[in-house]
Amino acid sequence: MNLLGCERGIGGVPAKLLVVDDEPRTAELTAELLRRAGYSVDVANSGTEALERIRSVSPDLMLLDYEMPDMEAPEVLDISPTRSELLVAHFNNGLGRWPVWIVPLSAGPPRRLGNVSGTAAAWSPDGHEIAYVIDRDLYRVNRDGNGRKLTTLPGTAFWLHWSPDGRRLRFTVGNVVDRTGPLAVWEVSAD
Repeated sequence: MNLLGCERGIGGVPAKLLVVDDEPRTAELTAELLRRAGYSVDVANSGTEALERIRSVSPDLMLLDYEMPDMEAPEVLDISPTRSELLVAHFNNGLGRWPVWIVPLSAGPPRRLGNVSGTAAAWSPDGHEIAYVIDRDLYRVNRDGNGRKLTTLPGTAFWLHWSPDGRRLRFTVGNVVDRTGPLAVWEVSAD
């Protein structure tokens, strides 16, 4: 069964999933359903515990609870291709755009991605660059936050991802002002 689009891991080994939820019953029920579907599943009941599990288990996919009481509402935007760093935004500032941080998973302090703030961000496939969105503008920057604006979009983009070859960016565009109207899937050149 290919429940999540990641039926097989490397060499035919079942994909490793991490379920993160501060409600233990919800986490265990979700994990059990995924195990019955043939996945290898680990569970974390807090954001802190999830970071430890990521370091030890290196999951292929994480299912994250939207609000975790021990993490002051960060949003995990992406995990690096090497699985050693997270792109995280703290969205509790009320501004609608959030400082983007690079958080190492093994050791060391988090660091701000230059002066970058945004609503979505994603690592390039080679891990050398990051694309991010702020308001309706799409940017491509290196790991210190320096880069350039690629384009202005007709709405706010979210669910930002690079194509596997790093030549295109894909995302959903919606109207964030009144949250009405259709959503559209977009693809633009990353150059």
